Amino acid sequence: MKPTRAQRVVVTLLAVAIATLSTLSTSAAKPPSGDDIIRKVQKTYEKMDTFSATFRQEFQWGLAGETEVSQGTMLLAGDDRFLYQTDHQVIACDGNTLWRYNTGSDQAIVENAAEADPGSLPRDFLFDFPKQFNVASVDQIGEDVYELSLSPKQQGMGVSDVTVTIDGTRWITQRISFRDDAGNQTVYQLTDVEMNVKLEDSRFQYTPPESATVFDLR
Repeated sequence: MKPTRAQRVVVTLLAVAIATLSTLSTSAAKPPSGDDIIRKVQKTYEKMDTFSATFRQEFQWGLAGETEVSQGTMLLAGDDRFLYQTDHQVIACDGNTLWRYNTGSDQAIVENAAEADPGSLPRDFLFDFPKQFNVASVDQIGEDVYELSLSPKQQGMGVSDVTVTIDGTRWITQRISFRDDAGNQTVYQLTDVEMNVKLEDSRFQYTPPESATVFDLR
């Protein structure tokens, strides 16, 4: 018995639907390449004038195996203004002056920004990794969420086992993890990320508590 015209139409539609679903499934299962992800992240950061986020930092000592956890606020504006504030410390710079305050010692150091070394800051890893690392592998770990395993472009960078988690809807860093030469593990987790919002200049200035011992090196 030959199929009726209606049956042939149904069969054709089912074949098209199956082929379409197969194509979509294959496309969805394959994440973007590492180069594509890096390129999109770089474009996001190139368009960024200001950045604010809350963060959670985990630092695990390689020898002792102990873990220190801190939470805080991060503000960035341009290349020379920033604020990192946790319960343990404050590092602030308005482009001219750098303040560092430690709650444990209740001591503050004030320096000219041009002459000061603020030390290793989260931004050094969060925003510079596309320039300093190659992508070794890409895993899709959620809907529009990608984890990149990175390898340093040059020897002597002092870090290894670098992984970065990228939000593929905004193309921004959600999490970064790395190990230093001493075997210590550092992890930054970002939340409440906002970009290109107005940040008053006063947000990048700091006044130590009256109880603090202040070392003004200017």
